[in-house]
Amino acid sequence: MLSTSTQRARGVDTLLSGFRLPAPIVSTGTHLTLWFLSDYAVSGQGFRVSYEALPSFSCGDPGRLLNGVQQGSSFRMGDRVHFGCSPGYTLEGHAVLTCQATPTGTASWDFPCPTAERMRSVAGR
Repeated sequence: MLSTSTQRARGVDTLLSGFRLPAPIVSTGTHLTLWFLSDYAVSGQGFRVSYEALPSFSCGDPGRLLNGVQQGSSFRMGDRVHFGCSPGYTLEGHAVLTCQATPTGTASWDFPCPTAERMRSVAGR
């Protein structure tokens, strides 16, 4: 039986049985549980497991927005960070950054950290 942290949260498990090999199992979560059970009806064929820990990619903190707020504190591939400005400031750049895979096998933010610029008052208003 296969159970990942995401599947457990949804109450879902995957049952693999029989003589055919399953497709490779890849977990993108932080936990993966495998249970091996035998009913002793098989004449000693057994099983073989290979395990490979893939690199964990992180973009790192995109930077702090002076005169603004950052929502999001996880910086792994696929995570998003949202930015907003304090009153009297306007956002220059993208309000949402996404951590993405790069062609070189690492991860980076899709855009640079935005800045918060003071709003200019218009004379006579």
